[in-house]
Amino acid sequence: MAAAGFQMQFAKTPAQMAKVTALPQRKLTRTTGPDGALRFVWADATDCQCIYVGTQAAYDRYQKLGVEQEIAEENEMASMDWDSWGGWGPWW
Repeated sequence: MAAAGFQMQFAKTPAQMAKVTALPQRKLTRTTGPDGALRFVWADATDCQCIYVGTQAAYDRYQKLGVEQEIAEENEMASMDWDSWGGWGPWW
């Protein structure tokens, strides 16, 4: 998420932690910032005790990075030597 431009913010006080806990966990959600602008928030109260906050531009980059990752994984699978698995593929 940081690579896409999301800003990580740690919960440093019990009040901030309560806000992080109240958000949907490990799910990107849309919200409106104090300035009325659209924001995207991802919360993790368990592991990092933080939130990631991003703008529409950060969200768009995040989506693009996800698509690029999928393409890279598909290309890797396509380039594997499946014959070396005896016709069964890596699942057998």
